[in-house]
Formats: sequence, C-alpha cells, structure tokens
Amino acid sequence: DPAAPADPSADPSATDPSATDPSNPASPAATDPASPATPSAAKPGSSSTASKVPSTAADIAAYYNAAVNKAVNSKAGFSKKRVTSISNLNGGKLMEMKIVVDTVNDFLGVGTQNKSYAKGKVGEISKASLTAKDISSPTCKQSGNNYVITMTLKNGTSKASSAGKHDSTALARTGLYSGVGDKKAYDYKNAGNIFDGLNNADGASVESVVENNKNIKITATINSKTGNLVSLHISYDWNVALTKVKYTIVTIKSATGDAKTSVDFTNFVF
Repeated sequence: DPAAPADPSADPSATDPSATDPSNPASPAATDPASPATPSAAKPGSSSTASKVPSTAADIAAYYNAAVNKAVNSKAGFSKKRVTSISNLNGGKLMEMKIVVDTVNDFLGVGTQNKSYAKGKVGEISKASLTAKDISSPTCKQSGNNYVITMTLKNGTSKASSAGKHDSTALARTGLYSGVGDKKAYDYKNAGNIFDGLNNADGASVESVVENNKNIKITATINSKTGNLVSLHISYDWNVALTKVKYTIVTIKSATGDAKTSVDFTNFVF
C-alpha cells in the first residue's frame, strides 16, 4: 500500500483470515484446531466439557482455541471494535512532516474503528493456537450458561530486516486478525508488517524493525453448551524500534514509538 509508509506486515493471506501461511504462527497452516494440540476432551460443546469446567492451563488454552477456530471455520457473523492510541513517537525530523505522521496514524489505525461482518462472510479474525506455555494466571469460571476465561499472555518480540523475519509471539496466535504483508486492517501488526509497509511505500525505507508486546490480557465468554464465542476482549501494549529510516530526502538513524491497542469482538451469530 504505497500510501501507507508505516504499514506493518500484510500479504495475500490477509484478504482471507482463513488463508494459510506456514511461516506465520497465526495462520491456519500453523494452527489446526483438529490437531492433537486440541484434545477432543477440551473442545467446546462436547459432552465432557459441558459438565466440567476446564481447569488446567492446557485445557483452558485448548478450549479457547477451539472456540475461536469454530467462529473462523463457521464464518460466524460478529461486530468488532478496535482502539489504538500512541503515547510516544520519536522520529526526529521525520515526525515534523505532517504527511509522515498522518500516514503512520492511518496505517496503525490510531483512534477507534468499528466494523461488522455478516454470517457467512469472511470476517477479520484469525485462528488461535495458544498453548499452556503462552499463558499465565488462566481462569475459567461458570457464569450462567457461559464459561468466562481470563488469562495473561507472556511478553513477545518480533523482528524483521533484509536478513529475514521472525515472530514467535503468543499475541500472534490469539485470534487477532494478523498475517504477512502491509495490510493496515490487521489488529496485530508485527515487525514484518511494519518492515514491509515502509519498504513498499514510495520514497520510504527502513533497515530493521523490532516490535515488543506486553501486558496482553484476554477475556473470552463462551457458551458452555454450544462452544460458541459470545464475546472476546484482547488488549496489549506494544512498542517499536526502527533503524535507518528514510523518507524522500530525510534519513534518521532511529525511530521509536509506544502504543496501546484493545480489540472487542461481540454480537456473534453462528
């Protein structure tokens, strides 16, 4: 997207959240809800889980994955609200250029964005593949006909340069809309997204990008009888460090930014 210099990492698979990319931890190719990592005993809606609340970290992660993946596979309808705010942006003379600031804000989705997807359409949600090692302090409690899952994910780091891209973060496997390339619609934009976005923009380039995410909180409400998602909230803090950034005739040695993002999925229709 040449008009978006800060567009992180989106690619063909971005147009279809169910598309596969084996190198992307958030993609279905790396996440198969039917794989051994999601035991049948932990699948939402099964007779065993309908009578027993998931309690271990592994069971909670598997139950969560199955619920998110069910929404993806069944092309459930839903509403989504994403809020992103930037608390700090340092880029020397580049940040004195309004066109740069506006483009960065547009690509990162600064502000509030609301979208709705009809049942049967491909909505902007990806498959989930969390493991017990990704989460801390997980809880799953019965609330009426629902299970309410809360958990905190471990901090993560993604990196990108001409030498390659790497992202093994838990955040990439939560179900947030993500992928490869420079698609600004992504809920989670990793270092590779930002690297591609800048280097694909007219007159812009970056040598390397490092993205860190932390304070990742998830609250998922799932119908205990059907395994259908009722609502999903994911929030996280993140920061980015870029080296040797260029736009037209201006080049700076480094640039940094700090931001917060929260995403709410509601009104699911199966």
